[in-house]
Amino acid sequence: MKMTQMHEPVLYIDQPTLKKPQGQMQQYYQSSNVKSKKKEHSFKQLPVRKKINYLLQLPSQLPKLTCDVITAEDSYRGIIMHATEYEIKIRLQSRKQIKLSIDKIVDIQLISFL
Repeated sequence: MKMTQMHEPVLYIDQPTLKKPQGQMQQYYQSSNVKSKKKEHSFKQLPVRKKINYLLQLPSQLPKLTCDVITAEDSYRGIIMHATEYEIKIRLQSRKQIKLSIDKIVDIQLISFL
């Protein structure tokens, strides 16, 4: 039996020409992000007592910070270990611990992580 085709296969399909769709875009926006007017001071600008509190209240995940504690007579390099209302205890780099009166401290400068 011989099969005959009635129509030849269509090789090309005629595509209609469509326009590119136009998207609805946002024309305006409003942000509710308000900048805080709270001033953040750097460590250098803090008073001595706040510097001591900052160094003692660091998270336990961070290493201890080495600092220079400067008095009128001398300067001491070490880690502030403990503070009371009137004095601080510093562990020097030689592992010796000393106590200093907070009133005698002129400045505290950060050196590095230990």
